[in-house]
Amino acid sequence: MRGHINEQIISHNGVPAFVVVPYEEYQELKKQKATDWWGEDTPHEVVGSIEIDGLSPIKAWRLFLKLTQQQVADRIDMQQSAYSRIENAKTLPKKTTLEKIAKGLGVSLVQLS
Repeated sequence: MRGHINEQIISHNGVPAFVVVPYEEYQELKKQKATDWWGEDTPHEVVGSIEIDGLSPIKAWRLFLKLTQQQVADRIDMQQSAYSRIENAKTLPKKTTLEKIAKGLGVSLVQLS
């Protein structure tokens, strides 16, 4: 759904405070957001860790999967200290490194981007 949204804006003291949309449109927007940004199979806990807690997608997935940094590093043949720097960086690593990490975590590249 990429067209017009039938929203109602509710203001408080002259400032927009809430947006109300019909429930069906809200459900469609939620579905579209999850599919576009995280992939269809990304658990709510992972999305929350990224969006609310501010974790990197790599760290959010690792914690969700209950893996240590050392376990992931071993899976991708990398030193734990190097993996830690990647996991806690504010920018994404090179595509080849990201592909290795995705494979090591068992998730898609889209879910880490």
